Amino acid sequence: MPTLTAEEAQLEVRRRLRMYFVKVVGLLLATFIVPLIVGGGLRAAGVEAAPAISAALGGLMMLSTVGFAWHLVFTTWRCPACDANIYWLISWNMSAFASMYGKKNCPKCDLQLISPRSGRWILILIAIGVGFGVMGALMAGGMAKKRHDDSLKNQPTTTTPVPPG
Repeated sequence: MPTLTAEEAQLEVRRRLRMYFVKVVGLLLATFIVPLIVGGGLRAAGVEAAPAISAALGGLMMLSTVGFAWHLVFTTWRCPACDANIYWLISWNMSAFASMYGKKNCPKCDLQLISPRSGRWILILIAIGVGFGVMGALMAGGMAKKRHDDSLKNQPTTTTPVPPG
């Protein structure tokens, strides 16, 4: 028998979701920023192998970020009432189809952990991501066209003298 009410469990699951994303996004930012800072420092110090060291550090940090994110999945995504594994429940409810088909209750104690309207915000995030992707593609295409046009302008024009006659 669960000791929490559905509202308390939903609040706890939302809190865990926020903390999970804060931790993972922080790790991803560190994964991209730390190798740049270390590589810049090594280049400034005159180390010849700075790019290789920076790349190796970046790869190591990516692997450790993936490992730590998986560790967080298996330790964070547990039912607050009965400690059952709910990572498949969370994963399904973070998909685009959550509001239509996703189960919302713990598989072990049947406590409602996900509010019925929780899947809608993921559609907004997907739309924002697609919007950024389209903007990036348009900007990259515009920059490539500009670079191509500039290269055509900068090409030396050679004219072959036409013999009189």
